[in-house]
Amino acid sequence: MLSNPNVLLDDLVLLRDLANGFLVQRVGAQSYHMVAATHPSYRHEGDLTASQTGKLIGVVPVTGVVESIVLSVGTNIVSSTGTDGVTATASVNGSTLTTTHPAITSSAGSGFRCTAQGHGTASVIRTDGTQNVTRGSLLTVDLTRTAAGTVSTEAHNVVVMVVIRATQPM
Repeated sequence: MLSNPNVLLDDLVLLRDLANGFLVQRVGAQSYHMVAATHPSYRHEGDLTASQTGKLIGVVPVTGVVESIVLSVGTNIVSSTGTDGVTATASVNGSTLTTTHPAITSSAGSGFRCTAQGHGTASVIRTDGTQNVTRGSLLTVDLTRTAAGTVSTEAHNVVVMVVIRATQPM
């Protein structure tokens, strides 16, 4: 069964099926394996050893409202201090989308971590109109890596996904 992630419901949850490598969309008690997700996303492959700025997430595929910015790491940073980590600052046409940027620090634990699963700090989306996006707008992200302590494992395969609720049909 194919799902349509552009139409978000209040009780929608996106999960990662580690055993099979799928994204899983759960609506209420029903789960669907997703063949693909159309939400714009940026992936930094490999270790994130320095901050990255102005990285292209993509072009907004549909007019809508940004509901969330999800940050995940395939392997979280391991450091001698719990405050070292990764923060994502996403923007649309140069305007920051969040008042609180999603962040995952070493205190969240090692291994796969995701703000959508309660790890780290979840994004808080602006409510000043910036969250209203139009098809064709440009999405970018700045990834800020902090490392004040001794890092034994770098954040690996960092992904930022912009979740957009469509307000107009494509």
